[in-house]
Amino acid sequence: MNIEKMVVLSEFTSLKVGGIAKNFYRPQTLKDLKDLTKDLDDYYILGAGSNLLIDDKSEFENVIYMGDYEKDMLTINEDRVIKVSSSIKVQDLLTFANRLGYGGSEYLYSLPAMMGGIVAMNAGRGKAYNKSISDHVVSVEVVEGGILKTIPKGECGFQYRKSDFLNRKSIIHCVNLKFTKIPIEEGEQKIKERMNFVKSNQDLNTPNAGSVFNKCNHRIMKIMRKLPKNREGLYYSEITSNWISNGGKGTYDEAIKLINRAKLFHKILRQDAELEWRIWSAR
Repeated sequence: MNIEKMVVLSEFTSLKVGGIAKNFYRPQTLKDLKDLTKDLDDYYILGAGSNLLIDDKSEFENVIYMGDYEKDMLTINEDRVIKVSSSIKVQDLLTFANRLGYGGSEYLYSLPAMMGGIVAMNAGRGKAYNKSISDHVVSVEVVEGGILKTIPKGECGFQYRKSDFLNRKSIIHCVNLKFTKIPIEEGEQKIKERMNFVKSNQDLNTPNAGSVFNKCNHRIMKIMRKLPKNREGLYYSEITSNWISNGGKGTYDEAIKLINRAKLFHKILRQDAELEWRIWSAR
């Protein structure tokens, strides 16, 4: 296991905003993860850094980065259950499954996320489609207090864009999934269609952290897109609704102001707004 000191966290987030990790742990094996969760009382877990806003004026004592963890764990057994490490990118999982003739979650292919975050956030296609990664989860293996535990799907607390893992004192070791049998050509076509949709409809020109709210009024979010912008900082994208872009000099305080502004509009118009981003701040 590698341990680094005073690491700049903005380099590990898709929004490119973040403070300092005093101790930055990079576990590689299950033993590393067991030792960390047994020895540390308080820590933050960092994966691909999407859907995450980190205070750039805060220092965090312990951050566990999962990007190096169990990189070779991607297998399938005789019952066609795929075991995948929490550090594996969702694209690698879907490509692996597709080549074996399995699929059903190709709509997730565009997400810049690792499987630990995908499952913890219960990533999905959207409420109108009623599809999410939990449709295929059999169980999730986690490490808690130095002990490896297997959590059946029914005990994971999966809901729209959330699960119990967001608040549970545990770290996802791996996920066991079972996909639907589909022709390889169909899976490849669905992936291609998803990527074409993303290129046409999402603002990928600047750093971002994906959808800001998992519940919001889209008419209100269109108003947010028309507000005055600081093109060098953070601003609501004109291309993708419910999306904050970073012009290069964005700050945590800017993000909070933009989020609170949208929440205020929702409150005034008596609409619901629920934040999807996870926020770290030690202030």
